[in-house]
Amino acid sequence: MATSRTDDVLASGARPQVALTVGFQRALLGAAVFIVAAAVIALRATNTRGEIPRDVPTEAPEPETETETPETNVVEPA
Repeated sequence: MATSRTDDVLASGARPQVALTVGFQRALLGAAVFIVAAAVIALRATNTRGEIPRDVPTEAPEPETETETPETNVVEPA
C-alpha cells in the first residue's frame, strides 16, 4: 500500500521525501482502519468460552443420605 502510493506521488513529480511521507501516511491509515474493524468485531462477538449456561446449577446437588440406619431382617429367638 505504501509503495503504490509512493510510486504514484513520485510519478506526479514530488520530491522523494514527500512521496515517502505520503506513502507511509496512507499505509498507517489503512492499518488504523483494520484495527478499528477488529475492535468492532471483538466488541460485538459473544464470549462463549467460560460462560456457565443459565439452566445448569452452579453447584452440584448434595447426595441424599439416609439419616436412620437401615432396618435389618433380624430374627429374634423365641
